[in-house]
Amino acid sequence: MAAEPRRVFVDTNVLASILWKPGSATHAVALLAAGRAPTLVSETVLDELARFVHREGARRPAIVGQHRVWLQKQAPWSDVLPDPDRNAIERLLGRVPTEDAPVVAAALAGGATYLLSGDRGLLAALPSVGLRALAPSDVRRLHASGDWPWETVP
Repeated sequence: MAAEPRRVFVDTNVLASILWKPGSATHAVALLAAGRAPTLVSETVLDELARFVHREGARRPAIVGQHRVWLQKQAPWSDVLPDPDRNAIERLLGRVPTEDAPVVAAALAGGATYLLSGDRGLLAALPSVGLRALAPSDVRRLHASGDWPWETVP
């Protein structure tokens, strides 16, 4: 019997980093995509990303065009989840940062195993709700360690 796929929920800050300043977040998402890791986002994440692009577009207009192309052709997720209901969010209050509760609730509802984020405060809170914390820099280490839970990629 095949192992259950380990789904990765991608936080807004990782996607914003890819658009704004490619680096470890870009590499992490590329490794996950190459390993065919099921990656998830929610409507909330996409709304937050759109607000980021709108806000930062005044300082860096090219980001607006990159965002559109990226969403249409290169988006690094396999599924967009609906926003969780209010009760699911409220159950997380006090366990995760309040502003992150909708994202964490969506990840849990979508069956995520990992939550990929650059937010250290959020990552520290995830084990308390049953999610594995994964920073972009952790993806490279996990891949190099031989404990890579997805398809092996070069």
